[in-house]
Amino acid sequence: MDARSVLIASYVGLALFYIAIYLFLVYQMKRKRADGTRAIDDAVNDQTKTGRPSVAEILIYGGMIVIAGLIIYDAVYRGGDKLSYIGRAVIIPIAVSIFNARKRTGRSLMALLAAFFIVFYFMLLFFFIGLPPKAPGLKINQTQIVMDQTTAEDLHTEGYDIYCRRKNAGRAEYRDYLTSGDYQRYAWDQSRTIPRGYEHRDIDGAYPDYLLVKNGQIIGSLIFYAGRKEDKILENSTVIGFGIEEDGSQSDREKGLQIELEGINLMRSLDQGELARVFGKKLWLQPGDRKNADVTSLVYGIQWTCRSDNFFFNNFYSYIRFDELNFMTRFELLTDPVR
Repeated sequence: MDARSVLIASYVGLALFYIAIYLFLVYQMKRKRADGTRAIDDAVNDQTKTGRPSVAEILIYGGMIVIAGLIIYDAVYRGGDKLSYIGRAVIIPIAVSIFNARKRTGRSLMALLAAFFIVFYFMLLFFFIGLPPKAPGLKINQTQIVMDQTTAEDLHTEGYDIYCRRKNAGRAEYRDYLTSGDYQRYAWDQSRTIPRGYEHRDIDGAYPDYLLVKNGQIIGSLIFYAGRKEDKILENSTVIGFGIEEDGSQSDREKGLQIELEGINLMRSLDQGELARVFGKKLWLQPGDRKNADVTSLVYGIQWTCRSDNFFFNNFYSYIRFDELNFMTRFELLTDPVR
């Protein structure tokens, strides 16, 4: 059994354990005592109000909940998960005051306990698994490419060609890729098969296996993925990597190609403030002292990840290398698929 299956089984077992505890407590509270009463019907506070809350009460307590939520969101957003204890300090007094606003019985306690179990369970799920990261949007002219969703056939429908590197290809220069014979235009005849399984490959290096071409112009290089279970023909394989070499970035810019990552045009001068605003905490790598930096440190690193890495959801990574004039020189967008 793999680690992913073990984790799923553990969480299913934990859910069943919580349900068993809750049902046992309900059973115990519903048992009749010697005098015929039940604990679940006992009052748990001294309030005498039993009618429906008035509009004023709803507005007051509703306003308190909204204000508390805003305070918690702002604290966690600014300070991270470590400041979540502030949320507890804010929300617990409000929850207690709302609970004690009217007469409550053991039924209310059991409802509160059920809510606690549910919230705590989902908190554990979020802490260990997290939420699936949204796939970054890559746009080439008017064509949208979504990592691990867009297939080779989708690109073909949009008018693109795929060139496949021959087995015994030489070491041609970038400008000669299409004329040297090292690459052959794919005939879209289901003759090319992508083997199952994932193998890490660099996308920004020279001599890629697949080229994305349109109207005789190289757009960039590609990595295809068949999935974990079975081989697939190229047409049905998904794109999990796209890259542009240094020679390619200059050629694309001269020919007026438009390439956007999450709405940022990579073909014009890059603005560090814009990238920080669009990507936020996902922008984990950026140059510091630009005046004294060498060309190797002129790079932006962006990642879309979750807490469980690729056990449950795909992770995405992008590197944008640029020159002293802030123009992109190399670009790569990669997917680390679930496996």
